[in-house]
Amino acid sequence: MRWNDAVAVAVAAVAASAITSAACYQTPAPAPPPAAMPENRAHARIAADPLGFLPIDAEVVAHLDAQQLRRSDVWQRFEPMILAKVGPSLAQFHALCGFDPLIAVRRVSIGLKDVGGKPNAVIVVRGIERGALMGCIDRALTKQPDAARVDRGIVTIPGATGQPPTVLGFADASTLVLMTGLGASVEALRAAFGAGAPLRSSPAFTELHATLETRRPIWFVINGSSKLLDQAAGFGLKPRAVFGSVELSTGLLVDVRMRLETVDQAQQVAAMAQGQLGAVQGFVSKLEVTAADADVVLALGMSPEQVETLTSLLAGSLGSP
Repeated sequence: MRWNDAVAVAVAAVAASAITSAACYQTPAPAPPPAAMPENRAHARIAADPLGFLPIDAEVVAHLDAQQLRRSDVWQRFEPMILAKVGPSLAQFHALCGFDPLIAVRRVSIGLKDVGGKPNAVIVVRGIERGALMGCIDRALTKQPDAARVDRGIVTIPGATGQPPTVLGFADASTLVLMTGLGASVEALRAAFGAGAPLRSSPAFTELHATLETRRPIWFVINGSSKLLDQAAGFGLKPRAVFGSVELSTGLLVDVRMRLETVDQAQQVAAMAQGQLGAVQGFVSKLEVTAADADVVLALGMSPEQVETLTSLLAGSLGSP
């Protein structure tokens, strides 16, 4: 599963449309009332925690506040380009299921771990109503019974030949938890529900998490063991972690830290990076690289006009609609 696959699953469009598209509905039936499932109060409490249900051994943890993102000036600039790419799929999903996942989703949390070169992911999507999605899946299965299996409210969608399944279920009325990868199963998802928020018990993670601006729409933590940081070895670096946040309210503000082994190493890397900033500074309003203890700190800011320029460049590289 690639990063773009993870994002697609996070908004539940891939998981549900894999079933609903196979059913070939022409007109959707009204969504039935939510399935009669007992509400687990412990699960509902954990569902309110941004770290809820994410595995303690996740190498990458990220959080997106979709509501903040949709209100931002940056989203208004990028939305037409995004919709040009995914709009037809979203329209099909809306016709089949009766709601737009991009509008319904409030927040998304992701925990990823590489296992044998293949990512395992737990994705928590807040905002999609259980009755709407499960009703859509139930209707689709009447047309294509083999598209998925439902076991007491947990759905298993088989992967393509040789690929692991996607398993999904609701922790409460509007918190969807998806699991995909080699360890994905009904039992594993139920275990994740029962585990609560195990990342809260990790001293290493909580130390990094405490430094983040978690009120921003995007924040992330990448553990030093993640293969995403393997390229740093080419520069003689072995980061202990990379973590940061993104603000989008006016323009773009990015703060990222790379934690190294020693203070001296951080100072050396920051000094080297400062000498390479000249070619980029004309495209941004702020670009600083400094050292703070053992962290190399990157601060980048772009004005709305600079974001507009970036949007145009990206649109050109992706191709016009």
